Amino acid sequence: MYVKKPTEDEYIVNGHDLNDIRNIIERRVCKAMQEILPVTLNYDGCKICTQDIYALSLKHLRPIYVQVGSIILQKTLKDEEIYEVVKESAEQVYKSPNHT
Repeated sequence: MYVKKPTEDEYIVNGHDLNDIRNIIERRVCKAMQEILPVTLNYDGCKICTQDIYALSLKHLRPIYVQVGSIILQKTLKDEEIYEVVKESAEQVYKSPNHT
């Protein structure tokens, strides 16, 4: 199945824009990847591996959806947990890259 980038109007329901609802774990996974991947020996830096690590990491973490502008008083996941999942996802991608 080919997945295309969504258009803005695909997230309009009953005239309400749902584009401002996001999984806050996505940004935290990106931050962890920015810190971990550059110092990882097996990381080849390619787009496919980077995307695979990101997707695999998110698959293993419970999403937390919020509306833009929400105030989050408590983190439900510790940074260490996210970093561990990113490391494990990277190791899995390195063992079996999608582009070879």
